[in-house]
Amino acid sequence: MLVVPMNALLQYRGHRLLQPGQSIAIQGFNENASVLVMLGALALAMRADWPLVPLLSALGVTMALGLALLWGLTRRWRADRPTTATT
Repeated sequence: MLVVPMNALLQYRGHRLLQPGQSIAIQGFNENASVLVMLGALALAMRADWPLVPLLSALGVTMALGLALLWGLTRRWRADRPTTATT
């Protein structure tokens, strides 16, 4: 869901902070690590016989709340930043 925006952000920031190859390697590592963690969590939930639909619904709600929190924090951060007029 966030792969394309995160990819663009990481490439932009990676170019400024690291060499491009390093930023892509770090991004790939983090994506693969998060996939492994989520697969492990799903395996544990399936082993515990948790129903799949409520489990995935909870994941969707958690992601939506997390995105709403990030959106609100970003708006607050931008409102607190001093604006600079460019003429």
